[in-house]
Amino acid sequence: KVSNKLMGKFFVVFSFFVIFLPSALRYGVGTDFFSYIELYENSDRENHLDFGFKIINLFLNSLGAHPQWAIAFYAFIFLFVAYLGIPKSCKCLFLFVLFLTLWFPSLNIVRQAIAVSFSILAFKFLWNNKFIYFLLAIVIGSSIHSSILVLIPLAVMAYFLNENFLRKKIIIFSMFLVIFIALFFPSVFFGVVRNSLLILKMDAYANYFVYSNHFVKSGGGNIMIILKIFFCFFAIFVLSKKSSEHYAYRYMIFLFFMYGFSLALSVHIVIFSRMSYIFISCLVCGIPLIVSKCKSNILINFFTYIFICALMASFFKDSLGIPTEYNDPMLNPYHSVFAQ
Repeated sequence: KVSNKLMGKFFVVFSFFVIFLPSALRYGVGTDFFSYIELYENSDRENHLDFGFKIINLFLNSLGAHPQWAIAFYAFIFLFVAYLGIPKSCKCLFLFVLFLTLWFPSLNIVRQAIAVSFSILAFKFLWNNKFIYFLLAIVIGSSIHSSILVLIPLAVMAYFLNENFLRKKIIIFSMFLVIFIALFFPSVFFGVVRNSLLILKMDAYANYFVYSNHFVKSGGGNIMIILKIFFCFFAIFVLSKKSSEHYAYRYMIFLFFMYGFSLALSVHIVIFSRMSYIFISCLVCGIPLIVSKCKSNILINFFTYIFICALMASFFKDSLGIPTEYNDPMLNPYHSVFAQ
């Protein structure tokens, strides 16, 4: 047992550095790499930055740290906080899904990836009935990127809802219906939301729901997005059977619903893919949860591992760094700081 524990700790530490070093030593890799360099160098004049992220930059600047140290520090925070969220069971699966789903995004949407890592840690606190620590983790993460504050009302609803609420078929059906409408009848959904925002005099936000104003259509044929949405349906159905056992299951159901919903929006307006990352902790935390709690169900595990294989295929496709109409991920070729 002692030997197994030591090997387990060695694997965790080893995997950390395998993921961390390429992130920390990259140069010019990632769409926003040079934007973050510029933000770091001008952090004392950037008033729009979230408080926590600005404090980090100002601190490193006060030490006279080279901008590359800032890139390395961002990578360290992202991974260190995410690793703190490692569950007791299915550790390897957790790390594997974390790598498949968030490593490439952490090279591009740096601040949001760090915030997501705090949401991963927050779920561990929620599972251990430490609601105050959950709130604290979300608040700290929101100081890096405020988007994850939306997770607080989801957790509050999960905590106070009747234990059997999500076992009612009408609720699950309603979740499926909303995602279905957003996916296949976007004009109906976007029209309702846009008109509602216009009535509320929120014209700037209303423009988010017009195809031609700011954003590029991602194209409805993205098979991986469709597979992720159907996995959200699958996960919601599976977890609904356990929703009365722990409020963390109910929270995870809400996460999968919001993740599937934002993915459905991103099929039509690609900028909404950024929104989906707010809820992507449902994959990192939810997949190991489903596997560990449904060990005896061969069918559930079969479909889950099939989906993991799809994530692997998507990861290898992303590793090619193919530019799209929306942006160039700038992942290939890889350049290290030592080559400069």
